[in-house]
Amino acid sequence: MEETVSIWKNSLIHGAILGLVLIVFAIMMYVSNTFFNQNVQTIYYVIIVTSIVIGTIKQKKLEDGIISYGKALGVGTVVSAVGAVIFSMFILVLFKYIDSSLIERSIYETEKMYIELGKSEKEIEVYMMMPKTFPILSNVFRYIVDFSFTGFLLSLVTSIFLKNKNKNIA
Repeated sequence: MEETVSIWKNSLIHGAILGLVLIVFAIMMYVSNTFFNQNVQTIYYVIIVTSIVIGTIKQKKLEDGIISYGKALGVGTVVSAVGAVIFSMFILVLFKYIDSSLIERSIYETEKMYIELGKSEKEIEVYMMMPKTFPILSNVFRYIVDFSFTGFLLSLVTSIFLKNKNKNIA
């Protein structure tokens, strides 16, 4: 039972750290007016991978250097999900209370992205229904889903490299 508690404690701590690092990076992007720059946003994924790896390595150390693929995957997934929720709450505050003009800019940038992807007007209209109806909630939801799912996928890969088996067991 103690093993499960340490997995959650470690994952929650590293998820909170991830959320705070994402917030600091978002503030830097906001101040430098690159918040919607797709090229700069790829750094978010580097931050997520780094947090997953650090959290998994820490868990491995807590378990005497032995971690299964499943546990490594679980740690990475929880780290990214917790970080995503914390970061999304910041996005909610940023869009609703700090700079509400970001809502319109977000809708514009999303629509522009769909046009660049070659989507038809009908498809764009369907895709844009939620952001135009619930712009803040759609951004919060998008960040939670995007970063959590991306963290899960990245954990699938990082767990391959970070896992190991107990060599004492046949």
